[in-house]
Order: sequence, then C-alpha cells, then structure tokens
Amino acid sequence: MCNASQIRKLRIIAYVVILALGIAQAWATRHIIFSDGISYLEIASAYLRGDWANAINSYWSPFYSWLIAATLWLLRPGPYWQASVLHIVNFIAYAAALVALDLLIGEILRAMQVDVSGPNKPLSPCTIYVAAYTAFPVAALGIIGYNSPDTISVALMLLLSALILKVRHIAGFPMMFVLIGVTCGVYYLARTGFAPLVPLCILAVLIPLRHSNRSLLKPAAVMTLAVLATCAPFVLAISHKQHHFTIGEAGKLTYGWEASGAIRFTHWQGEPHDIGVPTHPTKKISTHPDAYVFDGPVGGTYPPWFDPTYWYDGIKPKLKPALQLRVFSIGALLVIRLLLASPITIPCIILIAHMGLLIWLRKLWSFWPMLLPTIAGLLLYCLVYVEKRYIASNLIVIWLAVLASIRIRGENWQNWANRLTQTLCLVFFAYFLYSRAYPPVAGSLWDLTHLREHDKNLNYMFAERLKNLGLQAGDKVAFIGIGTNADWARLDDVRIVGEIPIVWQRPQKLLDNYLIENSEQVRAFWKADATVRKHILEEFRGAGAVMVVTDGLYNKNFPPEWKPVLTPIEIGKPRFKDDIDYERRQNCRYVWLVSPHTQPSTSAGANRRSDGKRS
Repeated sequence: MCNASQIRKLRIIAYVVILALGIAQAWATRHIIFSDGISYLEIASAYLRGDWANAINSYWSPFYSWLIAATLWLLRPGPYWQASVLHIVNFIAYAAALVALDLLIGEILRAMQVDVSGPNKPLSPCTIYVAAYTAFPVAALGIIGYNSPDTISVALMLLLSALILKVRHIAGFPMMFVLIGVTCGVYYLARTGFAPLVPLCILAVLIPLRHSNRSLLKPAAVMTLAVLATCAPFVLAISHKQHHFTIGEAGKLTYGWEASGAIRFTHWQGEPHDIGVPTHPTKKISTHPDAYVFDGPVGGTYPPWFDPTYWYDGIKPKLKPALQLRVFSIGALLVIRLLLASPITIPCIILIAHMGLLIWLRKLWSFWPMLLPTIAGLLLYCLVYVEKRYIASNLIVIWLAVLASIRIRGENWQNWANRLTQTLCLVFFAYFLYSRAYPPVAGSLWDLTHLREHDKNLNYMFAERLKNLGLQAGDKVAFIGIGTNADWARLDDVRIVGEIPIVWQRPQKLLDNYLIENSEQVRAFWKADATVRKHILEEFRGAGAVMVVTDGLYNKNFPPEWKPVLTPIEIGKPRFKDDIDYERRQNCRYVWLVSPHTQPSTSAGANRRSDGKRS
C-alpha cells in the first residue's frame, strides 16, 4: 500500500520520465514526413492564406490541420523545420493525453471505492498508477513519429472515458453534459471515423442515469446540441463542396480499399470493376510499366493524395462476405495480440485465475459505460483495418478496466498481488525502454551532447539541390517511385503531374497486415527498352513536366543522362544500417525533359545549405 505523499512522488517521477521519452521521440522523428503529413501541412497552409477551396477537404480530418496551422503561425519555421511542426503538435497532444490519463485514473479509483469495505479488496491506488504509467508509453509513445492525429485521438478518448465515469457522480451539473458533447464533437473533427460512436457515447452517459429520478431528455438534448454545434460548420462546408450531405469521405474510401478490393490510395481505374466507375481518374499512359499523368482541378503538391475524394469519385464500396470475413479475422487477431502486449497482461492473468473468472467479469461489467464506445471502436476497426496507432487509446482504457476489476481476498494475498503487479509492470517497462525507446533516446542524447544534428533533413537538402540545378517554383515534375512522400516537391513549390508508382499491398498473413511495397512497375520501367522509356518520358513532358526524378532504391545502373541529385558524402553516414530514407536518397537521380531555367552551379559548397539552421 502507499499513501498520498508516495503517490504524489510517483506521479512526478512518471511525468518526468514519460515526457522526457516523448521529447526524445519527437526529436528523433523531427524530419520524418510522409504522404499524410504532406497533405495535412498543405491544408494547414491553405487555412493560413485563406484559400478555403483547398483548405476544406472531406477526406482529411480538420482538427489536426488547425493545430498545425496555429503552430506554423506561432513559430514561423523556415522550410528546414516545417516537417518538425507535425511532431511538435504530436508531442503536445501526447502530453495532453498524459493529463487525460491522470483524470481517468482518478475516476477509476473513485469507482473502485465502492468495494473497499468488503473482504475482497481491489488493488492499491499505487498499483493502478504504476500499471497505468507503464502502459501509457507502450501504447502511445511510438505514434509521436507519425504524421497523423493519432495522439490527439488518444487524448480525447481518455478524456471522454473519464467524463463518462465522472458524470455518474455529478449528474446534476449541466455543464458536464455540454463538455461531453463538445469532446465528442472535437473527437469527430480530429478523426471523422469516430462519428458512428457518438450515439454510443451519449447512451453510455444516459443509461446509468435512468434510475436517478430525473428526466433524461434534457441531458440527451444538451449533449446532442453540443455535438452539433461543434461539428455542424465543418459538415456544412464539406457537404457544400461535395454537392451532397456527408460527414466525411474517409470511411467510404478506406472501406473500398481494405474490404472491397479497390486499388489502394491512388490511380484507381475502376478495379475490381464491380464497385463503381471513376468519374475522373488519373490518366493511364502505359501498361507494364504502369504510368499515369494527372493535373486536374485539385490542389496540392501531389494531387492524387491531396484530395482522394476527387480521384475516387464514383466508387461504390460493397460488402464482399469472404473478403470481409478475412479482414475481420486478421483485425480481431491483431487486436488480441496488441491487448496481450501490455505490462498488465501477466499479472492480470495470474490474479484473475486466483479470484475466479466469473467474479472478475461481474466486476468488469461495472465499467461498461466507458468500455461501450471503446469496444465498439475496436469492432469498427476490425471491419476495415487495425493498426496499433489507431487503437492505442482503446488499449489503455481496456487495460485499466481489466486491472481495476480485480479483487483479492486476505491481507497477505493483497500485499502479494500489489507487489507482483508493480514488479512485473516495471520489468515489462524496462524491456520496452531497452527494445523500443532506446534508439530515439540515444540519438537525442548524441545530438544534445554534440550540439548538432546527426541526421539532417534530407528532403530539405534534396529541395535545395534541385533549386540550384534550375528547378523553379510553379514548375511541374514527374516522379518514378513513391510520389506521395516527395516532401522536397512541396518545399520547392513544384507540382507532381506524372508518376510510375509503387503499389501498396497487404501481406496475406493472419498476424501481419502492414502495407508492403510492390515495386514491380518501377523495376519494369528500368528493365524496359529505350523506346518504351522514351515514350513514357514524352508523355510526362506532354503533361507539363520539366523534370523527372526517381529514388535510387530500385535501380543501380542508370543511363548516363540520369544525374545524381545528392551524393553519399552530402547526405552523411546513416545512424542505422536499415535507414530506408537514406537508401532512397543516396542514389536518387534526375533528368531534364526541357532545358533548365538556369545553369547548374559548379560550386561544391553552393548545394549544401543543410546545416540545420532556419532559412
């Protein structure tokens, strides 16, 4: 057992450790930006300049872009540090999630107090805090490095779970219902896929109040109006842009990709030809290698991913039982695996076996209000696609509910159970620090002690080099490889209008659903004869491209006209042997399709504005 003073010291130590890990993770991933982050940054920039036509987007959730826009406005970063803004926002959301976790722990401990007088005692508050603080980084630390609103979702789900538990104690406080409604609305704005869960959250609040001798109509109306007031402006804006009522198109497109067989993310030409016909697809100019050109009325550096709803207009996803069953089975198995990969798993299994499964289930049922939207969210993800960063908050809520439902009889057993749980949680956390948190911490400490960056912003170096070669703002280019991740094009303010793409596929494994690259078409281009390659390059030029760029991961023997953009000396030695970004850039090549605007600089130093300083 522990007293209030010990708990206070524990919380201080936990905050210092957890936030320090978050800072190290944010710094280690500061220059990492990929497709989603580029779109969010461009939408944020559109908001800042008042370009509402490009800012209003029915695929990308708006709240993340708003926070990015606010951070850009406050910090005014130069091009070198713009990608870092994403990770600053993620870290702030991570810190907010830690505060929300504290609120949730407090409400769980209050709910546990109803059993302290009986012979079967719950685990001590100290044990709950230790378990929660070790589980939180396991679930949430890694997602700081992503370019998505996942850390925001963690903060909002933990806050919402705390509010759902709290409302039972202060049901007479009307502002609590307003706060719950606004939280649900903001959650929708952060991730539009949360919309189906909003009614369940309202039910989770109302049903426990049905015996309180008060009308449920008023709290239901207050929460509903708060949700609508928060969401309505954005819903009206995207509905006006799409010319039909919509609460967001991300769910429809994701279901089409994951459960209906549509080609993923870009260049849908109607496949598998039973889920609709594209209204305005990208133009396919070659087959094997598959090549496309695109320059429609959509904004963005890479139009197919800036607004996928335009290019997938006409898709009509439908249920395919066999495929849906497989997707759900893989998702469910992954959820189970992730639930078991927790500091509390081993102690909970031991303690539940000791107390009895049925007794534990009855205690777990008392937390059903906060578990209802949590488990429903897991089921929705299982129907489409499961990834740890999407369900991190769900995992934390379930872990805490499982732990809080344990009851132990006898003082000796209670002391033993608390010591066992705390020890195993700390051992698991130590292993997590060694296996997952050590690389970003070590890298951050190296930079801190040397007062310089080891890993530079390669996209910035790439953009500066191409600018010095003669590429100008407003130019159009083509790309051979992963055009969605070409942040250098955004930095140079050029537009990608043609591509031989990497195709993203799901592996056919039950416990592995992460995307894998299929580089067949890119490799086919380099294996094709000169006539085929010349035809594709002419098509790119016809689409307005002045240059073609390719990353160097899929070809080693380039024709002489394809010149290197950077050299390994300019890039520097990678920190890790499997640094995929380094591998892509070290042999990256370009070829002009028209005469460059200016002659390339011959000065070796002119192309190395990569010292980490703001420009």
